[in-house]
Amino acid sequence: MGLLENKNILITGMLSSRSIAYGIAKAAKREGANLAFTYANEDLKNRTDQLAQEFNVDKVFKCNVESDADIESLFKDLSEQWSSLNGLVHSIAFAPREALKGSYAQTIDRKAFSIAHDISSFSLSALARGAYDLM
Repeated sequence: MGLLENKNILITGMLSSRSIAYGIAKAAKREGANLAFTYANEDLKNRTDQLAQEFNVDKVFKCNVESDADIESLFKDLSEQWSSLNGLVHSIAFAPREALKGSYAQTIDRKAFSIAHDISSFSLSALARGAYDLM
């Protein structure tokens, strides 16, 4: 019996087989977890679906963490699939492309920092609020 046998784990931010989220998903699956994944938009859905197939996972949900409605919808849809949630992996990071060119001190501005903080940090608390009722 694996360490995560029959535990329901939601993993966000899995975009490639080189991502941290992918490595976590691989270890969680090996330990017996039931997995679900999210994707941010239709452009990324195909990539996430293909990766989910590697894990025999059919629970793939749209969730743009910039949208409170998407987060609410994610947990509504997830609650129809699972009666409980045992873990949440937040592996989402983002910064505007222009903020990643050159040195940090020369490219960062208030707007880019705010966007990066919202998507990379605030979204964790928003997801945790949504997950609370399932945990």
